[in-house]
Amino acid sequence: MFFGLWDSSENYISADGNIDIRIEDESGNILYQKTKSFSSRDFGTYSSEATGERYLADIRIPKNDVEKGSSTSGKVYLKVYNEDAFEFDEVNCEALYCLPVKDIEMKCNLPVVVDIYTYTGAVESKLNIEEVSVKFDELVSWTTITVKGTKLEGKSSSYDSVNYKIYDSEGFVIDSGSMMLSSLTSGDKFKEEITSYDLVPGEKYNITFESETYDYPDYEDYEFDF
Repeated sequence: MFFGLWDSSENYISADGNIDIRIEDESGNILYQKTKSFSSRDFGTYSSEATGERYLADIRIPKNDVEKGSSTSGKVYLKVYNEDAFEFDEVNCEALYCLPVKDIEMKCNLPVVVDIYTYTGAVESKLNIEEVSVKFDELVSWTTITVKGTKLEGKSSSYDSVNYKIYDSEGFVIDSGSMMLSSLTSGDKFKEEITSYDLVPGEKYNITFESETYDYPDYEDYEFDF
């Protein structure tokens, strides 16, 4: 982090003092909170295309000292003071896509055998889901769920459709959708990726899989006139 000090003539100066630092994620979780001392030795000249050349203090925070939270963005709060000379109000700046996040836990009762049905209700093929892994992409803030398995029975068809639902720790459905697996024959292994934008780092989820079913009309309930 950088900050600068001016004298009454708006000239950059160095000084000794303290800085209270607090880092919070978007959920208000405090990831770092500490008071650090600084001295004239921490000041130097830095330049950028946006602001030009400035005389600033450079304060470093070890990455491992920042706890993992539930979002990659948040705010950094600063208060600079010297108890004998000066004190400034607390200020803040945005921390965008740079904060560490906790892992997402995804449970599934594996293996799961899913029957794939035809439009007439007959079993056309069987899929065995053997592995589910999850990865949160900190750069874009979405989650990729990788599903691996094997087709146990059935000939090649245009696609095998498998429905999934993702539940949070309280049992609420957070996300749902379908996996479309194409041109699989018996014995083929598959790997499919599901992208979810609704999962929160640090939370625990369950995922279930089932076949797509069709509702067929009961023609006995209909009367036909010829």
